[in-house]
Amino acid sequence: MPSQILMMLAAAASHSSALSWQPEAALLEADVTVEVQAESAMAAERTQSEDISSPVRLEPVEGHITLPDVKLAFEGISDEELFDRAASSLDEMTTIEARFEETSPYGDVRIGKVYLRRPGQFRMEYDGESEPLLLATGNMVYTYEEWSKESTSSYPLGETPLRYVLTKRLNPDEAVLDTVVRQEDRVSLVLSPKDTRLEGQMALIFTAPDMTFAGWAMLNPNGEVITTELTEIKAGHRLSNRLFATPDADDSRLFTRDR
Repeated sequence: MPSQILMMLAAAASHSSALSWQPEAALLEADVTVEVQAESAMAAERTQSEDISSPVRLEPVEGHITLPDVKLAFEGISDEELFDRAASSLDEMTTIEARFEETSPYGDVRIGKVYLRRPGQFRMEYDGESEPLLLATGNMVYTYEEWSKESTSSYPLGETPLRYVLTKRLNPDEAVLDTVVRQEDRVSLVLSPKDTRLEGQMALIFTAPDMTFAGWAMLNPNGEVITTELTEIKAGHRLSNRLFATPDADDSRLFTRDR
């Protein structure tokens, strides 16, 4: 999304250009004959025209902007220790039911509901009747389209970035910690597969200082970042097995969104 400051400057420049006045053009378009009565009046009009059309010069104003100091989360903790804390947080997370907001690199937002049961089970429902459904179960990831009630694609779970969230145990033997991004109230761990035959980088997002799982970010096929943030999180309660079943093509229960 473009910087709000740049958008404001662009709007201001456009507004200024639209309001610039060109005296010559205005005189040509107007069908007005001015009868000059005295030389002094003509001189006054020339002076007034020159004053109006002359550019405005702004003198620089001395000053500065003071920003508050921001304390970043986990500043005194190494990246390796944060990886261990993230692994422990995921180990303690058995189930999650939450709303989500998915933001594209262009600022488009899609919302819906996500269900997660570790290890290996995941369901992501986008709001809207024509939106797809993402389902992970039985070591496979499926995409379903509501209009067909059939899976349009499927992939082994271990070959997708979802493996970092749904694995039984996140460990450094399978995931490489590329970088850690610390913010004031959260921390993101960017992971990539240690197996060079696999692809898929994923950032796991945790709140600070309690290290609660709060979302993820992944790259789309164009190499652009798509971020998913969780809200209204309910953790640790029982989820129905039907949420993670792979029904027959004619099973309408697949898209029964409220349970």
